[in-house]
Amino acid sequence: MNELAPPPSAGDLVRHFGRARKSLGQCFLTDPSILERIVETAQINPGGPVVEIGPGPGGLTRTLLARGHTVTAIELDERAISHLQEQLAGYPLSVLHRDALNYSEPELDALSLEPLPVVGNLPYNVGTEIFFHFERFASVSSMTFMYQR
Repeated sequence: MNELAPPPSAGDLVRHFGRARKSLGQCFLTDPSILERIVETAQINPGGPVVEIGPGPGGLTRTLLARGHTVTAIELDERAISHLQEQLAGYPLSVLHRDALNYSEPELDALSLEPLPVVGNLPYNVGTEIFFHFERFASVSSMTFMYQR
């Protein structure tokens, strides 16, 4: 397994993704200090599994993988899915092409015998709805989200 490349720059994102999809509320996070702060705030068990909602181009995903976590990412945008699978092949990452609001508790239960932390850089327009959707799951141990407008 090669060393993880840093998160893509804003210019690289524009070249690969074109414009962010306003309908999905996309706002790609690339600042390494903010990404590190989100992971530190989440206080995930070292090397433990984590669910990431809306990984987009994978800035937060890379930070989690660099810390040895196994990541299950729930992503709606097929452009992001192909990018993640191409850029992060060989790492403990599973990318599910789903709307997080349609993800069920039994599906989350199937990922681990223990409750899982959930993290994400969420779009402002659906962030609250996503929070309340996952908040009711007993299989969620914690949630750490950043909301962007």
